[in-house]
Amino acid sequence: MRIKRSIAIIVAAGQGTRMGGEMNKQFLLLRGKPILAHTIDAFEKCESIDEIIIVVAKNEIDYCRGNIVEKYGYSKITKIIAGGKERIDSVYLGLCEIADFNSVVTIHDGARPLITTLKIKECIGIAGKSGTGVLAVQVKDTIKIVNSDMKIEKTLSRSELWTIQTPQAFGYPIIKKAYESNLRKRSINADASRENPINIVTDDSSLVEQMGVAVQVIKGDYDNIKITTPEDIIIASEILKKRSEGIK
Repeated sequence: MRIKRSIAIIVAAGQGTRMGGEMNKQFLLLRGKPILAHTIDAFEKCESIDEIIIVVAKNEIDYCRGNIVEKYGYSKITKIIAGGKERIDSVYLGLCEIADFNSVVTIHDGARPLITTLKIKECIGIAGKSGTGVLAVQVKDTIKIVNSDMKIEKTLSRSELWTIQTPQAFGYPIIKKAYESNLRKRSINADASRENPINIVTDDSSLVEQMGVAVQVIKGDYDNIKITTPEDIIIASEILKKRSEGIK
């Protein structure tokens, strides 16, 4: 595909209830700097990114603008918009802000502050050629299927199991069509319970898969963790410390 622009959507509208406290987890400090700022740093510095759209909770737009964007002088951020009820809604709202049909869109969780510019660039490069590029790492643990009686039914092969990460990059027509297709399904099944698989989407590539499009996986880094619990901040802090000291 012919790429005109490369646009990142950083989703930071979640409340992060597992972290506890009143502040959104993306604004908690990690080595003296907000988690979201660490995340934006990588995209700001990545030469393959032309534009960044930040999606936050409606009541946090001003806080994000003043305490993140303006404070750290980010120049690639063109929009800070309000997210929706679920992550899927927030991503779609971000997609609706893009006018260039020939863009590659890179979607990333605001709570993954350890992403590197190298992996962002790799995702964009692969997506520019094949239409999709998604980071993932092979699982390290043995995974078993357990039934409702807590009995093991099956042991899965680790060689076939991968943990999907973000960023996930796609040609804009592909990802926009995938989200609009899901939106139509959700509209038709408006009365279905929240547990309906149509309504449970935490991964962008799954929507593309549902259209029958093969998604290209790229080997990610195990360091690219998502901040979910207070313990994750401790781990992320140690990783950043080692990086600053040049330790691999």
